[in-house]
Amino acid sequence: FRNIEACLHAPATTPDQHKGHRVVLGIDWAQKHDFTVACAFCVTCHCEVELDRFNKIEWSFQRQRVKTMYDRWKVQDGLVELNSIGSPNFEALQPDCPNLRGFETTGASKSPLIQSLALALERTEAQWLNDPVGKAELMAYESKISPQTGRVSYSAPEGQHDDTVIARALALKATHDAASFG
Repeated sequence: FRNIEACLHAPATTPDQHKGHRVVLGIDWAQKHDFTVACAFCVTCHCEVELDRFNKIEWSFQRQRVKTMYDRWKVQDGLVELNSIGSPNFEALQPDCPNLRGFETTGASKSPLIQSLALALERTEAQWLNDPVGKAELMAYESKISPQTGRVSYSAPEGQHDDTVIARALALKATHDAASFG
C-alpha cells in the first residue's frame, strides 16, 4: 500500500454527527490467534468512524459487540467474511443485523478487494482512523507473485496479522456497493 500516512486523518466522531448518513460495516472473524475486527465506515463522509479489534472471547460475546456497533451507527449495509468460522457467526448474527451480507474470500475475490483498498489509499479517496495496529498492518501488508502460476497473492508477512486490513477492505467494498445501489 502507498500513501498510507495521508489517509490516516479520520476525526474521532460520534453517531450523532453521522445522523442521516449511510454507514456500512466490514467484519473479519477470528478468535484465538488472529483478531476479530469490525470496521464502521461512513459512506457520506468517506471516513472510518470506528475500528474495533478483539480476540480470545466467546463467539456469542463477539457477535454482541458487533451488534452493538451495528446498532450504535445504524448500519445500512455491510460485508462479513464467511471463510472458516465466519459463516456460522454470520448466520447467528443475521436475525439481529439483517443489513449484513456475506463475502467469501477466495483467490479470485481477494485480489480485487485488496486492489480496491490500495487504489483508494493511493488516491486519498477515504480517511481512516489513525489506529496504531491498523497502520502497522497496512504498512506491513504485502503482495507476492507465484513463480508457478504468475498470480499475485496478498497477505500479512508470516507471523503478523491482516485483520484490520481485511475488515477495512470489506467496509470499502460495502461503500462501493452502496454507491452502486443508490
